[in-house]
Amino acid sequence: MEWQTAKRLRVMIVDTDWNLGIKLADWLAARGYQPVLHRSYNAALAEVNSIRPEAIIIAVDSCSLPGQVDVSQLLFRLQTVCPDLPVIGIADTTSESVTLFGDHSDV
Repeated sequence: MEWQTAKRLRVMIVDTDWNLGIKLADWLAARGYQPVLHRSYNAALAEVNSIRPEAIIIAVDSCSLPGQVDVSQLLFRLQTVCPDLPVIGIADTTSESVTLFGDHSDV
C-alpha cells in the first residue's frame, strides 16, 4: 500500500473559550486539516507569519480577555499583514450582532 503524502491545510483558530476551540480543532483535524489553536488575539497576531495558515477562524464574541486588541483591530492588522488570508468570524450565539467592516444596514 502506498501512502500519499499530501500537505494538510493549516487553519488558525482564535477563541478564548478553550473547550469550544478544542472542539472546533478536533472537528477540523478529523476532516484532514491541521488546526492551530490560540486563546488570544495578541498571540495569533504574533504568530500568523510564522504559522502561515491558509485560513483563520475567529470567535468574534468570546474573545474578552483583558489586555487584548478588539476584533476590529485584529481584522485590520490581519488584513495589513496577510491581505489574501481568508478570515472567518464565528459567534457562539445566534442573537449576536457583529459588524466587522462598517455598517451594512443597507444590505
